[in-house]
Amino acid sequence: MGSISKSTANCATVPQPPPSKGKLITILSIDGGGIRGLIPATIIAYLEAKLQELDGPDARIADYFDVIAGTSTGALLTSMLAAPDDNNRPLFAAKDLTTFYLENGPKIFPQRKYTNKDKPIFTLFAIASDVVRL
Repeated sequence: MGSISKSTANCATVPQPPPSKGKLITILSIDGGGIRGLIPATIIAYLEAKLQELDGPDARIADYFDVIAGTSTGALLTSMLAAPDDNNRPLFAAKDLTTFYLENGPKIFPQRKYTNKDKPIFTLFAIASDVVRL
């Protein structure tokens, strides 16, 4: 029989926060990627809209997850989804994420000029702006 190290034993005794509902802990993890944050922002806005159809207009993504985490641009989205207002409700709706990226993306993620033998290549931001407007 092997012995349990002191550090392993300590991890097992550290109290953990309970899940908000039942025994399942739900986690939303949002990857980074600069202006490509428009992609998860659009998907999350769609998901939140569908949840609002089921549970009412005040439903927010943060209501359905115990933990929301992200890296880089994912952390920016996470902050917007989880930041509380004065009533301890999410300050931003998921639909606000794409608007934020479209309005502030050029300042946060400056565009680089890329060319391929003097033919401009569309940047992801320009393409995403057109897609979101559709």
